[in-house]
Amino acid sequence: MVMDSDSVRERLDELATTWDAEGDTIELATRESYVIGVVVFGLTSHCHHLSRGIRALDRAGLQQAAIPLVRQLIECAMTVLWLECYGERAARALMHEHAQNRDKTFAEFIRTGGNLDADTLKDAEDYLADLEDEAKSAGRKFRERCEDIEGGLHMYAFWRIASGESHASTAVCDKYTHEVPESPVGIALSPDPKPGAWDAWLGTSLTMLVLASLAADRFDKTRRRRTHLKAIAREVGTAVKWSRTTTGLKRQRQWEKRQWAIARGDAS
Repeated sequence: MVMDSDSVRERLDELATTWDAEGDTIELATRESYVIGVVVFGLTSHCHHLSRGIRALDRAGLQQAAIPLVRQLIECAMTVLWLECYGERAARALMHEHAQNRDKTFAEFIRTGGNLDADTLKDAEDYLADLEDEAKSAGRKFRERCEDIEGGLHMYAFWRIASGESHASTAVCDKYTHEVPESPVGIALSPDPKPGAWDAWLGTSLTMLVLASLAADRFDKTRRRRTHLKAIAREVGTAVKWSRTTTGLKRQRQWEKRQWAIARGDAS
């Protein structure tokens, strides 16, 4: 990280303002499928929404409460990079994950006494069936997406750390205790969390936001934000585009072979 925290904050606010002003003017390039650009745009928009939440909590002095938002920003931004790198394979894996989760949610809802109309259930089942060939595709798990991208496992480690501070756990409880050796129990309780490495989380947020924004810009026919975004990437100290890994390329070839087999009528 080569920027001071105040500069990081300025860039986060600057990116959010620019996206608000220009996001709805993006002209999506088709590439393999229009849906890929739509998903990239949606997730990048959510990255900006999350960054605004992070900054609002930062300004309010509630940095610990912002960690779950940083975690989700990492997840959404890395998924955007993965989508750009692997196109249809990535999009279909995401759609299958959504369909499967919805199917399980409906089943649990009904099991606990809820009621859904037959048409809703059939639509959900049909959608999942259409994507059944993606059931074993890599990428439905976040770690697999990170494995597919150079530098991705480093960000996965950050995501894991943020996860530990986002769920109900003793790691969260530890934030509200302080060691006091002279105390009979050795600790003191505090209603306020211990200071953490907030500057690092801010820097991570900006890195993820600018990378997702660059990916979205490459789906924009006009690419009007390219120069500005590249300049911020240089300030942050990150490459403007993260490349595919050997693991990811191998998975891509396996997926393509499976698609060819399905097209020939041989899905075995």
